[in-house]
Amino acid sequence: MAKLRHIALSVKDPEATAQFYEDAFDLQRVGTTDSELAKGIYLSDGVMNIALLSYKTNEMSGYVEGEDERGKDFEGIHHMGFVVDNLEKTERKIENAGG
Repeated sequence: MAKLRHIALSVKDPEATAQFYEDAFDLQRVGTTDSELAKGIYLSDGVMNIALLSYKTNEMSGYVEGEDERGKDFEGIHHMGFVVDNLEKTERKIENAGG
């Protein structure tokens, strides 16, 4: 069985957003990033983590014209991550389900 472990949110201000989740839900900071991809903060409740990412360019955000046009200015859920027992089996299940 797959287990959800990671949700990435595209946000304008990672610091202000992190402060909100810390104050409202008692999440803890567990890391930061400032790479070519994005500037961001990682929070956790001890099981799940949330990445609060401010993408630096449309290309780094995964923008693909005509397919995924969210771009660097999009705000909201960007992607999710799952832990799986068997990667190859899960890949086949995803493909068979239409992914």
